[in-house]
Amino acid sequence: MGLDMYLKKKIYIGAEYEHRNVKSNIKISIGGENIPINAKHINEIVEDIYYWRKSNAIHKWFVDNCQGGVDDCREYMVSVEQLKNLVVLLTKVLKVKGKDPSLQRLVIQKYLPMKAGFFFGSTEIDEYYFIDTEETLKALQKEIKKFDLLSDNMKSNISYCYQSSW
Repeated sequence: MGLDMYLKKKIYIGAEYEHRNVKSNIKISIGGENIPINAKHINEIVEDIYYWRKSNAIHKWFVDNCQGGVDDCREYMVSVEQLKNLVVLLTKVLKVKGKDPSLQRLVIQKYLPMKAGFFFGSTEIDEYYFIDTEETLKALQKEIKKFDLLSDNMKSNISYCYQSSW
């Protein structure tokens, strides 16, 4: 039990529409057994971008900035601009890592405060807080870089969503 968090990328395929001109060659097997897939029936592909466990500060940011303050374990859309804003905040927080604890508290309270909750994990400013912050920053920077390299046409087929479970 505890706070589990997921960031996913949804890529609209729309293979059922001839005008989309989707070409595919999909072979998937589980335990050596082929899974029959009709590519013409693929509407979207969902890719897991990142998974967190009990990273309550990151969760709070998504609740406050993407969910309108409602913490209900539903799936919510997240724009690339929102992800870029989170990158800016993560960078600001990491600048105080290893600095005076009073300064750390001030910066964290301003930019990426923690959220207490049943099974939400620690609300201490400790090494795990900064590990989550660093790993989240790396994952988001990598994903945003990939997104920014796409054509505008391809970008319009991609959406991101966040969901938590607790």
